[in-house]
Amino acid sequence: CGSAKTSTHNWLFLEGLRQALTADANFKDGDYESPPELGLRAFSTVYAGWFASQTFYRQDLHLSFRGNNFEDMNAFLHGVYSMFSNHDANDLLGMLNTWQQADVGKHPKFNNDCASALSSIRAKAIVMPCATDLYFPPQDSQMEVSQIPNAELRVLSSEMGHLAGLPRVDTRADTVIEDALDELLS
Repeated sequence: CGSAKTSTHNWLFLEGLRQALTADANFKDGDYESPPELGLRAFSTVYAGWFASQTFYRQDLHLSFRGNNFEDMNAFLHGVYSMFSNHDANDLLGMLNTWQQADVGKHPKFNNDCASALSSIRAKAIVMPCATDLYFPPQDSQMEVSQIPNAELRVLSSEMGHLAGLPRVDTRADTVIEDALDELLS
Protein backbone atom coordinates (compact mmCIF):
# COMPACT_ATOMS: atom_id res chain seq x y z
CA CYS A 1 0.00 0.00 0.00
CA GLY A 2 1.10 3.52 -0.63
CA SER A 3 0.20 6.74 -2.33
CA ALA A 4 1.47 8.98 -5.08
CA LYS A 5 1.48 11.88 -2.64
CA THR A 6 1.38 11.76 1.14
CA SER A 7 -1.99 13.00 2.35
CA THR A 8 -2.26 15.63 5.06
CA HIS A 9 -3.74 13.11 7.51
CA ASN A 10 -0.96 10.60 6.79
CA TRP A 11 1.66 13.34 7.19
CA LEU A 12 0.20 14.16 10.61
CA PHE A 13 0.43 10.52 11.72
CA LEU A 14 4.08 10.48 10.66
CA GLU A 15 4.75 13.72 12.52
CA GLY A 16 3.29 12.09 15.64
CA LEU A 17 5.82 9.28 15.23
CA ARG A 18 8.62 11.82 14.87
CA GLN A 19 7.55 13.68 17.99
CA ALA A 20 7.25 10.44 19.98
CA LEU A 21 10.74 9.32 18.96
CA THR A 22 12.53 12.63 19.45
CA ALA A 23 10.85 13.53 22.77
CA ASP A 24 13.19 11.10 24.54
CA ALA A 25 15.85 13.20 26.32
CA ASN A 26 18.42 10.56 25.31
CA PHE A 27 17.73 11.30 21.65
CA LYS A 28 19.89 14.43 21.98
CA ASP A 29 18.87 15.91 18.62
CA GLY A 30 19.98 12.71 16.90
CA ASP A 31 23.43 12.65 18.48
CA TYR A 32 22.64 9.89 20.99
CA GLU A 33 25.28 7.63 22.48
CA SER A 34 22.93 4.70 22.99
CA PRO A 35 19.51 4.00 21.47
CA PRO A 36 16.76 6.30 22.79
CA GLU A 37 14.72 3.41 24.18
CA LEU A 38 11.85 5.48 25.60
CA GLY A 39 11.49 7.23 22.25
CA LEU A 40 11.59 3.91 20.39
CA ARG A 41 8.91 2.50 22.73
CA ALA A 42 6.71 5.55 22.17
CA PHE A 43 7.31 5.31 18.40
CA SER A 44 6.34 1.63 18.30
CA THR A 45 3.23 2.22 20.43
CA VAL A 46 2.00 5.00 18.14
CA TYR A 47 2.79 2.85 15.09
CA ALA A 48 0.84 -0.10 16.54
CA GLY A 49 -2.22 2.10 16.94
CA TRP A 50 -2.24 2.80 13.22
CA PHE A 51 -0.88 -0.24 11.36
CA ALA A 52 -4.01 -2.31 11.90
CA SER A 53 -7.71 -1.56 12.03
CA GLN A 54 -9.95 -0.99 15.00
CA THR A 55 -11.54 -4.39 14.26
CA PHE A 56 -8.10 -6.03 14.50
CA TYR A 57 -7.95 -4.90 18.12
CA ARG A 58 -11.65 -5.30 18.87
CA GLN A 59 -11.44 -8.98 17.85
CA ASP A 60 -8.17 -9.46 19.80
CA LEU A 61 -6.30 -10.42 16.63
CA HIS A 62 -3.27 -8.62 18.02
CA LEU A 63 -2.87 -11.37 20.61
CA SER A 64 -2.02 -13.90 17.88
CA PHE A 65 -0.25 -11.50 15.51
CA ARG A 66 2.40 -13.21 13.35
CA GLY A 67 1.84 -16.56 15.05
CA ASN A 68 2.54 -15.25 18.54
CA ASN A 69 0.50 -15.97 21.64
CA PHE A 70 0.57 -12.63 23.44
CA GLU A 71 -0.97 -12.69 26.90
CA ASP A 72 -2.25 -9.11 26.77
CA MET A 73 -1.81 -5.71 25.14
CA ASN A 74 1.42 -5.01 27.03
CA ALA A 75 2.97 -8.22 25.72
CA PHE A 76 1.82 -7.32 22.20
CA LEU A 77 3.33 -3.83 22.50
CA HIS A 78 6.59 -5.37 23.69
CA GLY A 79 6.51 -7.54 20.55
CA VAL A 80 5.95 -4.49 18.36
CA TYR A 81 8.75 -2.68 20.18
CA SER A 82 11.08 -5.60 19.41
CA MET A 83 10.29 -5.08 15.70
CA PHE A 84 11.58 -1.50 15.89
CA SER A 85 14.27 -1.74 18.59
CA ASN A 86 16.83 -3.08 16.11
CA HIS A 87 16.42 0.00 13.91
CA ASP A 88 18.58 3.06 14.36
CA ALA A 89 16.42 5.99 15.48
CA ASN A 90 17.96 8.31 12.88
CA ASP A 91 17.22 5.73 10.17
CA LEU A 92 13.58 5.72 11.30
CA LEU A 93 13.57 9.52 11.02
CA GLY A 94 14.99 9.19 7.52
CA MET A 95 12.12 6.84 6.65
CA LEU A 96 9.62 9.34 8.07
CA ASN A 97 11.17 12.23 6.13
CA THR A 98 11.04 10.29 2.87
CA TRP A 99 7.42 9.26 3.51
CA GLN A 100 6.30 12.75 4.55
CA GLN A 101 7.79 14.33 1.43
CA ALA A 102 6.50 11.71 -1.01
CA ASP A 103 4.95 13.32 -4.09
CA VAL A 104 5.41 11.98 -7.63
CA GLY A 105 4.69 15.47 -8.95
CA LYS A 106 7.94 16.82 -7.47
CA HIS A 107 9.87 15.56 -10.48
CA PRO A 108 11.12 18.51 -12.59
CA LYS A 109 9.19 17.17 -15.58
CA PHE A 110 5.89 17.66 -13.71
CA ASN A 111 6.62 20.94 -11.91
CA ASN A 112 4.95 19.88 -8.63
CA ASP A 113 1.82 18.71 -10.47
CA CYS A 114 0.85 15.33 -9.07
CA ALA A 115 -2.10 14.97 -11.47
CA SER A 116 0.22 15.42 -14.47
CA ALA A 117 2.59 12.81 -13.11
CA LEU A 118 -0.23 10.33 -12.56
CA SER A 119 -1.76 10.92 -15.98
CA SER A 120 1.62 10.21 -17.59
CA ILE A 121 1.67 6.61 -16.31
CA ARG A 122 1.13 4.20 -19.20
CA ALA A 123 1.55 0.87 -17.42
CA LYS A 124 -1.51 -1.15 -16.52
CA ALA A 125 -2.03 -0.88 -12.78
CA ILE A 126 -4.22 -2.45 -10.14
CA VAL A 127 -4.18 -0.37 -6.96
CA MET A 128 -5.17 -2.46 -3.95
CA PRO A 129 -5.60 -0.59 -0.68
CA CYS A 130 -7.18 -2.36 2.24
CA ALA A 131 -10.67 -1.19 3.20
CA THR A 132 -9.47 -0.67 6.78
CA ASP A 133 -6.03 0.87 6.06
CA LEU A 134 -5.64 3.93 8.27
CA TYR A 135 -2.56 5.22 6.40
CA PHE A 136 -3.83 4.87 2.85
CA PRO A 137 -7.65 4.77 2.85
CA PRO A 138 -9.34 3.58 -0.35
CA GLN A 139 -10.89 7.03 -0.88
CA ASP A 140 -7.40 8.48 -1.36
CA SER A 141 -6.44 5.67 -3.72
CA GLN A 142 -9.62 6.21 -5.75
CA MET A 143 -8.69 9.85 -6.33
CA GLU A 144 -5.27 8.81 -7.61
CA VAL A 145 -6.55 5.89 -9.71
CA SER A 146 -9.02 8.19 -11.44
CA GLN A 147 -6.03 10.10 -12.85
CA ILE A 148 -4.06 7.07 -14.12
CA PRO A 149 -5.22 6.01 -17.61
CA ASN A 150 -4.84 2.22 -17.28
CA ALA A 151 -5.48 1.76 -13.59
CA GLU A 152 -8.26 0.22 -11.59
CA LEU A 153 -9.02 0.15 -7.90
CA ARG A 154 -9.59 -3.16 -6.13
CA VAL A 155 -10.14 -2.76 -2.42
CA LEU A 156 -8.95 -5.61 -0.20
CA SER A 157 -11.47 -6.76 2.37
CA SER A 158 -9.54 -7.40 5.56
CA GLU A 159 -9.61 -6.44 9.21
CA MET A 160 -5.80 -6.29 9.15
CA GLY A 161 -5.63 -2.66 8.02
CA HIS A 162 -2.29 -1.67 6.52
CA LEU A 163 -0.89 -5.07 7.51
CA ALA A 164 -3.10 -6.83 4.94
CA GLY A 165 -0.45 -6.26 2.29
CA LEU A 166 2.25 -8.12 4.20
CA PRO A 167 2.75 -11.69 2.99
CA ARG A 168 1.35 -14.40 5.29
CA VAL A 169 -0.53 -11.96 7.53
CA ASP A 170 -3.93 -12.44 5.84
CA THR A 171 -4.09 -15.49 3.56
CA ARG A 172 -7.29 -14.26 1.88
CA ALA A 173 -5.61 -10.98 0.97
CA ASP A 174 -2.53 -12.91 -0.19
CA THR A 175 -4.68 -14.85 -2.65
CA VAL A 176 -6.38 -11.72 -4.01
CA ILE A 177 -3.02 -9.96 -4.41
CA GLU A 178 -1.41 -12.98 -6.10
CA ASP A 179 -4.35 -13.28 -8.51
CA ALA A 180 -4.02 -9.59 -9.42
CA LEU A 181 -0.29 -10.01 -9.99
CA ASP A 182 -0.93 -13.02 -12.23
CA GLU A 183 -3.46 -10.97 -14.17
CA LEU A 184 -1.07 -8.04 -14.60
CA LEU A 185 1.85 -10.22 -15.63
CA SER A 186 0.01 -12.55 -18.00
